[in-house]
Amino acid sequence: MRATIGLLVCGFLLGATAQAAFLDEDTHVVRVDVVYDDEAGGESSWGGELGFGMAVFPRTELGLLAQYAQNDVRIFRLAGLYLEESMNLWGPLYPFLGVGAGYAWMDSDEAGDNSTWVGRLAGGLRIVLSERWSVSLSALFYLSKSDIFLRDGPEDVIDRQLQFSAGIRFCY
Repeated sequence: MRATIGLLVCGFLLGATAQAAFLDEDTHVVRVDVVYDDEAGGESSWGGELGFGMAVFPRTELGLLAQYAQNDVRIFRLAGLYLEESMNLWGPLYPFLGVGAGYAWMDSDEAGDNSTWVGRLAGGLRIVLSERWSVSLSALFYLSKSDIFLRDGPEDVIDRQLQFSAGIRFCY
């Protein structure tokens, strides 16, 4: 237990001294996230999200993203843009807020197929590991004008969805 606490303290102190590359303008970012939704068609859904971004201002990232999530009931795909602003809380901790928009497709044998434009709100915490690497935990909220998100079954298709993600990013 003491070794674990010592390792965490050393990691925070090391992270506090590392200059995160995503703070600099003209920095490029590759991000990979695992996405979880516990109410996708009445059962949990796992998927992935891939993003490519660029720092347009210090701590402000603009990029493209693609998401794919699937379970036995439905397949969900999304392609869009995102904008995230992060701030330094303490040492390696960087909370962030983001907005985005994209086009989403849902394929379901039970509820039918649907596609529409969606908006996205994101919030989370990024932990800087080194000058190039960081990890993040996020909550993602999607909203659309039409019912595209499958909830408890084929008769329960709604216009909003909440997902959670954990990921890693590389800055260059």
